[in-house]
Amino acid sequence: MNPEAYITRPQALMVVGPIGVSADAIKKWRARGWVGSDGKRRQLRTKPGGGGTLRYRLGDLLDAERDTRMSGQSRRGTRRPPPNAATE
Repeated sequence: MNPEAYITRPQALMVVGPIGVSADAIKKWRARGWVGSDGKRRQLRTKPGGGGTLRYRLGDLLDAERDTRMSGQSRRGTRRPPPNAATE
């Protein structure tokens, strides 16, 4: 996949939907961005498509999904162990 490609919302949902991302989440990433792994606020880049639709940058969608999933505040849960997890 080319991270520089711009894709439609239905295509975006085909890519990130199966891993728990909703159309609502994509709208929120566009409207207010997300906090990246470096702690800085990032914006979902878009460009106009045909018929008044938007196209979303694939690399940004994948970054937003990863960064929000890894966030301790993610509703989808994190795949990192909790900070004080007991180790054996």
